[in-house]
Parts: sequence; C-alpha cells; structure tokens
Amino acid sequence: DTTYSFVKGKQHIIHTLQKKFVTQILTMNPLFETLLLNNEAVLLFHSNECLSRAADAYQKSLCNVRNLLQEKNPLIESALEHSPISPSDQARCHHSFPNVESSTSPSSSSKGFHDNFYLFQRALFLNDPTADASSPQEIFNALPIFGSVVLFNTAILHHKNAALTGQSSSLDRAQQLYKASLQLATSRGATNPTDWLIAVAASNNLAQIAHEKGLIEEINERLHDMTFLLSRGGSLEQLHCIFAVEEIQGFVSNSTMAGKFTSSPAA
Repeated sequence: DTTYSFVKGKQHIIHTLQKKFVTQILTMNPLFETLLLNNEAVLLFHSNECLSRAADAYQKSLCNVRNLLQEKNPLIESALEHSPISPSDQARCHHSFPNVESSTSPSSSSKGFHDNFYLFQRALFLNDPTADASSPQEIFNALPIFGSVVLFNTAILHHKNAALTGQSSSLDRAQQLYKASLQLATSRGATNPTDWLIAVAASNNLAQIAHEKGLIEEINERLHDMTFLLSRGGSLEQLHCIFAVEEIQGFVSNSTMAGKFTSSPAA
C-alpha cells in the first residue's frame, strides 16, 4: 500500500509538472496566449467570476492580436485606447443579463429576450488555427478573425455590465465595440462561419441597443441587415451548425419586427 501510494503521488507530481510545462510553452507563443486569454475570459464571463477579470483578459488578448498583425488596424487600436472595466465600475457577478427569463419557447418571456427583444448573449471561444492550416499564411489570415471575436466578446461583456449597473457609458462602449467587430468581420465579406456569426449577432445586438435608446431608424436598419445576413446563411441545417435552436428562433422573432418601428419603443 505504501509503494502504491508513493507511485500514485509521484504520478500526480509528474502530471502537475507536465501541465505547468505545457502552459509555459503555450504562453511563450503569442498566438496561443491570445487563444488562452480569450477562452479564459469567456469562462469567467459565463461563470460567477468578476467581469473586470474577464475584461483584463480580453484586453491582453486584443493586445496580442495587435502585435501579431503586420500593420495597424484602426478598429483594434481604437478599442485598446479605452481601459477595461474596473472593479469599482462592475456589477455583482451574475450568470446572465437581468430581466431575462430562461424558458425555451420564442415568446416575450423566452430565453434571451429583454423587453420583448431577443439579445444574443453567448461569448465565443477561439479554436487553434494551426490545427487545419496548411501554411503559415493561413494562420496569419486567421488573425483578423481573432480580432473580431475578441472585440465582439468584449462588447457583450460591456453590454452585460450596462444591463446590470444601468451605466450608460458601458452601453455606449458596447455599442462602439459591436460596431468595430461588425466592421472588421464584414470587411472580409463575412464569408467564413465565424465572421458571419459575428455579423448576424452584432447587428442583432446593435438593434437591441438602438431599441433601448429609442433610435428608430437604426433599429430598422440593423434588423434589415441582420435579416439579410440570415438569408445568406444557407439551409436551416447549416444554421443549426452555428447557432443553437433558441438563438435562431430569437433572430427570426426580431427579424419580423424589421421596418415596423415608426415611433419611440418606450412610447
């Protein structure tokens, strides 16, 4: 029994050292560090951890993207000019946006709906771009996608903080970051699944913010854009490969309102 315990203890130590070694190797590579930081922030965002920690991780991830790109991207540069959420500005930790129910049918009380308007709330993980890449150029081409993902995730984080705290500055920040992620995604035509997902979700959430601010023309414009992008998504089976059922139902519910706002939503 003593020998068995010793062997098991030794194996545990070796396993722990191996994990630390792998982590050190990964963090020495800025590309993998970017991936790890973003995915860590996503886990923090969707758990009971504090939003300021997630914001810091997103900020570092975006810095890495900026450094990996061979030329400056004004959208990323602008995003980095603003400081992340400070602990004093953040809300208490919550799993989801307030006033959002968790049923599964697409109605005014269904999952993701906020004041009868569906809000996309899922932060996005990054995958290893080297897994399927056949050349270094393919890996480099993935960097702008990393940028749009991190921008979008940071926008959702600020949107959540705005909903929890009522801070208009956080809502404005979310709006700016959604626009940046949308512009970066559509600058490449939104032809790959990740860019297309971001374009749809960012357009939808920008419509929700416009709805909250009473910006009638922008609500209709964003909903029309989102509806057009959805129509480019292919078959329903293809949509299900990217979005969950309730997300598709939410987008479709919002799309039916496109062009129907003629007076202040608050009226």
